[in-house]
Amino acid sequence: MRLAALAGVTLAAAASHAAGQVQVHSGAGLEGKYGEAEAVELEDLALSGGRYDRSVVRTRGVLDLANEARNHYRLRFRGHEVLILPVGGSVDMRMMMGRQLSVTGLVRELPYKQDTIPGCGPESLCLDPGLPVLPDLADHPGYPRLSISVWSASDLGEPAAQEREAPAVTLESLLSKPGARDGQTVRVTGAFRGHNLFGDLPKASRRRSGDWVIKHEAFAAWVVGMDPKGSGWSLDGDLREDTGKWIEVLARPATRDGVVYLQALRLVLGREPAPVVAAAKPKAAAPARPAARPVVVFAFPVDTDPVPPDTTRFMVQFSKDMDAASFEGRVQLRYGGRPRPGDKPFDAVRVDYDSGRRALLVDPGAVLRAGRQLELWLLPGIVDVQGLELAASAPSGVDGAVAVLRWTIAG
Repeated sequence: MRLAALAGVTLAAAASHAAGQVQVHSGAGLEGKYGEAEAVELEDLALSGGRYDRSVVRTRGVLDLANEARNHYRLRFRGHEVLILPVGGSVDMRMMMGRQLSVTGLVRELPYKQDTIPGCGPESLCLDPGLPVLPDLADHPGYPRLSISVWSASDLGEPAAQEREAPAVTLESLLSKPGARDGQTVRVTGAFRGHNLFGDLPKASRRRSGDWVIKHEAFAAWVVGMDPKGSGWSLDGDLREDTGKWIEVLARPATRDGVVYLQALRLVLGREPAPVVAAAKPKAAAPARPAARPVVVFAFPVDTDPVPPDTTRFMVQFSKDMDAASFEGRVQLRYGGRPRPGDKPFDAVRVDYDSGRRALLVDPGAVLRAGRQLELWLLPGIVDVQGLELAASAPSGVDGAVAVLRWTIAG
């Protein structure tokens, strides 16, 4: 342990207790000294192999007693645990025993047997004079390897109560009734869209570099406060190859200027939500509404910026699962406007359908002509897996085409 790194810090411990909230320590000065808190699942923390040592984290679990005489506690979640060392000794955390807490503090790995520094005391006290002394594993062999010196904690209620009672809602319901669910704990499932890789949301609506997007059908929301990873899985927000995975987010929504932000509490890999099936109705009831026809909901690259002449992939996403065979002979690429000298047909164009993304992928097979407008025609006969024909989301302006997508080639 390097003594040059030992800094004297004097902190006034403060504690208060209010309904639904335990403030173990004000944290004044600690965030500035140790850094901003990172949201981490306790399971990931316990299995990290010390990667979070000396990091400030925010995690959650059920509080249990480890050693009453020393004011040591355990925080447990799904079979994993860390040691809790409250900063400041004036809070009796026993009143929170058996409750689910969200805690913030500094992760420190317990030493097997720490040295005693002459004129200072235990090594951990000399390194962090404002924090509790770390217990030695040699004296407490049953303790978990990692500890969190906690300066703030919030009562989340009975264990797993929020997860058990949180209703499952759709992104469509959150966006169609702005703010109706703000502050509530809900479960939302959507396809991972990375750091807004497909332009599902306005660029200016992104608040932090770590924010990422989930989408279901034509509806999208930002997920904030947690990285897209969990036990046994991790997704990269900058890789399109990682998109398309379905994630269930336990979160508290907040709506700002029509954009939904999901403050994540828990993430798990999920499945695409099943279509809502209407309950059986009496024979005298009105006939069920016909199934909706598929429409184009998104195209990439976005049409607001010119695309480079060497672009090799254009993507068109649909609202429903499509019949891949129906694209055969019904997808055409051409230049807009009157033909010009040197224009050649796109004889080498390649068309593929990605069922996981509900997306048509088109490779022009040739370098595009600078300054021209490229048109992608979708012709009648393209259908979804139910046999319903593609509907025009807007007039194509071209006779004989259901939809025409246009891009400007950079000059």
